[in-house]
Amino acid sequence: MHWLAAFNTFIFLTLGGLHVYWALGGRQGIASALPATPDGTLQLRPSAALTAAVAAGLLAMSALSAVPLVLGAATAPGWLRLGNGGLGLVFGLRALGDFRYVGLSKRVHDTTFARLDTRYYTPLCLALAASCATLALAA
Repeated sequence: MHWLAAFNTFIFLTLGGLHVYWALGGRQGIASALPATPDGTLQLRPSAALTAAVAAGLLAMSALSAVPLVLGAATAPGWLRLGNGGLGLVFGLRALGDFRYVGLSKRVHDTTFARLDTRYYTPLCLALAASCATLALAA
């Protein structure tokens, strides 16, 4: 199970770092990371503060994921199982989507974001949902 914790830690650190970059004003890749209408209108325009808050959340998720790696405990404390279970639920809901622009339920498929969401973002969320749920149940 330690490899799942390492996987989650790596993914959350990477995504957290990307959000820090965007919060500090970086623009590379941001248009591909935001859902848009078919005419190109972005559905979200997150502020730097909101992007920094998302970065902080992702970095906190990486810390939560790293606990088993640091402690090396065979049995996780209850709060860690609860945290991983909650993350599994959150990423499962993200994978399901909003029934319009995001996830498995999206109806808009012909934008850059939608194509990337189908190919990369939603499968990653499914993998994170499964790995977090596995870590929660296996402990």
